[in-house]
Amino acid sequence: MTPEQVSRMYKPGVVPLRPLTLSDIYDGTFQTLRRNPRATWGMALVVMTIATLLGVGASALVVLVPDIGAQGVLDVSSLISAPFNILGILVLAGLMSYVVSAAAIGEKVTFSQSWDRVKGRIWPLIGVSLLTVFIGTAALLPAIISFIVGLALGESGGGVLFLILAGLLAIVGFLALFYLSVKVSLATPVVVLEKAGPITAIRRSWRLTSTASQFWRIFGITFLTGIIVIVVSYIVAIPMSIVAALLFSQMASESAALAGITITLGLANLIAYVVTAPFQSSVTALLYIDQRIRREGLHVQMQRAANQSAESGPTR
Repeated sequence: MTPEQVSRMYKPGVVPLRPLTLSDIYDGTFQTLRRNPRATWGMALVVMTIATLLGVGASALVVLVPDIGAQGVLDVSSLISAPFNILGILVLAGLMSYVVSAAAIGEKVTFSQSWDRVKGRIWPLIGVSLLTVFIGTAALLPAIISFIVGLALGESGGGVLFLILAGLLAIVGFLALFYLSVKVSLATPVVVLEKAGPITAIRRSWRLTSTASQFWRIFGITFLTGIIVIVVSYIVAIPMSIVAALLFSQMASESAALAGITITLGLANLIAYVVTAPFQSSVTALLYIDQRIRREGLHVQMQRAANQSAESGPTR
């Protein structure tokens, strides 16, 4: 074998075909973003622009509500635009799962190829999201019920006991929520890459994260990635929010000022999502690939696919 053939066998794409380290995952993520910007940054820009425009358009109707106030407009606008942003992130996560899986074997797919692969999986992606929300709500439901009962009973002895019980259940609930969030974290790549339904995807993610050592590893990498995403989002959004407040707070027309602030905040969120969402989705996809390599020997299938791709004409 030539050195090029040996190198391709070991690393045909953005990651080596072996269990991945943290540096492998982050390096593979940045290589995917750098090598295929149209299908990563460009795709994020298109998807999140559509989601943001839909959210801003729906939020603009709040201005017509009488006596809602400036803060009320901003709060309600955030609530209205949130589902559109979540839907955009879901679609983008599915698209990025396919892009990263192709990049891992040295293939470079286009936006249209990714969309053709993922468009039939939109409803399963939404289903997984709803199931995840349901699981999280179920973990906190006992604490919420106890808290409501405690408030209803007032300052009586029973009310105080229920409030104390609500605090204890809240601690247990948040611990359960933390555990469950890791267990279902790989469901999105499963939906796209294995064409699984929502329930099957949840079960599959649960099995892939079943060992204690890998559970804590996935949690650590996901937690670190989340911190990076939050920091970058604030770096992008806070300056634009300050500029919006300075520019539009002095306008004579309150409705024009609210419209300007809403649009500027929407633009800030759009930029933050475009920068961070592809990175976060790529890390999740590589965590999924890593777990399948460790547990199922996926690297053998990936090597075979990489060889077939090279024989038919490498695209990277």
